[in-house]
Amino acid sequence: MVVSTMTKAIEAVDGGDVVYVGGFGFAQPFSAVHELIRQGVSNLHVIRSSGGVLLDQLVGAGCVSETTIAHCWNAVGPTPTSAFRRAAEDGVPRPITVEEHGLGNLVLRLFAGARRLPFVPAGPVESTGQFENQSFSGKFSEVTFDGDSHYVMEPLNPDVSIVHVPRADERGNAQLTGARAEIKHGAMAADTLLVTTEEIVPSDQIQDTPDETVVPGFMVDHVVESPGGAHPSGVLGCYGRDIDYLEHYGEVTGSLDEFEAYLDEWVYGVSDRAEYLEAVRASGFAEVSP
Repeated sequence: MVVSTMTKAIEAVDGGDVVYVGGFGFAQPFSAVHELIRQGVSNLHVIRSSGGVLLDQLVGAGCVSETTIAHCWNAVGPTPTSAFRRAAEDGVPRPITVEEHGLGNLVLRLFAGARRLPFVPAGPVESTGQFENQSFSGKFSEVTFDGDSHYVMEPLNPDVSIVHVPRADERGNAQLTGARAEIKHGAMAADTLLVTTEEIVPSDQIQDTPDETVVPGFMVDHVVESPGGAHPSGVLGCYGRDIDYLEHYGEVTGSLDEFEAYLDEWVYGVSDRAEYLEAVRASGFAEVSP
């Protein structure tokens, strides 16, 4: 594990990789995703529990060919994630294949992947339509146990997982307060783990609250200090979700031209997270004070 820059860390992601991107509505690694877009990484299979604006940006930038999700929408409004819809329905800017799961089953697959299990039982799937709508994974298998039929799923083991946390130390011990959703499972399921953090702190500060450590350092390959790295999502104890920004995003990305203009301003038009946060402040959105 090494302390790294964002540019260097994202070079660990290759085109065609399966990538888990963490954060169910909070602590989403937007700074890392923006660097993925800037580096032009493509043909990714992205795993997300809640697709949201983060996945919308990756898809709209042409980085994604396949995705495994529970849903994808902008919860503020709510409004559609228009770039995702264009790709899924019309193949613009490139076609994507979508595998949908119930949220509980997707988390179970990550749980199994984190523990290197060969399979995991599925939650109820009868009459959900999920059996009739399978795309690329063949996600359910039927087994017999004690004379009854049950369904099982393969684990999810990403090539790379990317998660954001409030703090980590130089050894990579990463802490997350509050709700954790599936972040721990997704982080531990991967071959390579990239952690972005609001701040790198001394190890003794991590040791003072060991119960908040969500991933131990020996599992982390890259740790990158990225203050404000989750904006416009929030990080408990650091800053809240930027509702105005997310509402603005829904309003200005409805068409392909509008979305491309958004990328030009907010992703390609800034070189790093510091410039991005300065643009946020200059535009009058919520002040992010990492």
